[in-house]
Amino acid sequence: MSVPATDLRRTERDAVIGGVAVGLAVALIALVGPILLFAIGVFSILLGVVFCLTVIGIVIGLPLILVGVVSIVGGAIGGSLGPVFALVLGAAAGLLTYEQRRRKVARG
Repeated sequence: MSVPATDLRRTERDAVIGGVAVGLAVALIALVGPILLFAIGVFSILLGVVFCLTVIGIVIGLPLILVGVVSIVGGAIGGSLGPVFALVLGAAAGLLTYEQRRRKVARG
């Protein structure tokens, strides 16, 4: 079964647009992710300290403090690579999406 040339061009264009969109989304998430981890970590530590000072006590407060410390460390590690990591990750994700869509069209 043959597919018209215009449909192939349209599908190729859609694959390129999808790859670029996925690449941009992944790059933006990689740039914003460490900042969110850091903010959640600080909030978790503050909440844990407040819980430790109230009736709820150390049973809930200490795990919140530990989760906060771990997320701050994760945000620092993720943020140290910065925009270069985000661009490489976004380009790789976009290229993989494009190739997957192109192979799907070629098969079927």
